Amino acid sequence: MTIPQTVNHSCEFARAVVFVQQSLFREGLASILERAGVRVTAITSSLTDAYTRAQSAPGTVLLAQMNEGLSEFLRELPQHARNRPDLDVLLLSRSLTSAEIATCLAAGIRGLISEDANGDQLVTAITTLQGGRVHVNLEPAEPVPDPAVRALTEREWHVLELIARGQTNRQIAGSLFVSLRTVESTRARIKRKSGCTTRSELVAFYRDNQRIAPVCTLHAMPAGTRLHE
Repeated sequence: MTIPQTVNHSCEFARAVVFVQQSLFREGLASILERAGVRVTAITSSLTDAYTRAQSAPGTVLLAQMNEGLSEFLRELPQHARNRPDLDVLLLSRSLTSAEIATCLAAGIRGLISEDANGDQLVTAITTLQGGRVHVNLEPAEPVPDPAVRALTEREWHVLELIARGQTNRQIAGSLFVSLRTVESTRARIKRKSGCTTRSELVAFYRDNQRIAPVCTLHAMPAGTRLHE
């Protein structure tokens, strides 16, 4: 990870709330933005706090570093967008697949940039968003899934995500409005295809491969979607 350095022009009327998961990068990014003339109104590691602070000041851009938790971030976005439909979000990431980039844009995120971007690039992205335009400066990464990842269907990935989030078979059945037997058979297929035998192995398999799997399955498959009985 490289902390952005160079800044040659200013964005003196811009305001930003910075949400960053890594403390070192959080302070470095805020410093670069302030030197560029961007007024950083808050720095936080809490996504809820970042949304709240950004929503309280019209014209503020929310800068969010997101290398983990993208699905959760996108699930929460519609709720916050209802409160501030004009809130511009600039997502900083180490890498995203083309499918993840498309999902972000479809969810209403208009700015995507590499977390290694320098100060000039960050300011350009902010001013572009403030001008009402989309800004994408992130080279898509296309990891090649192994056969076990490709073998799972999108529905099976959906169940696997719920398992990884800690839901029991009975809770999953309630969430998807299917029988417990259906969930149990789906879970058995997931284990067979993935080679996992325990819940902890299933969780590790999901976390290792979620960036390759179908993106944001919970966002794409709302409650009430039924598995085949």
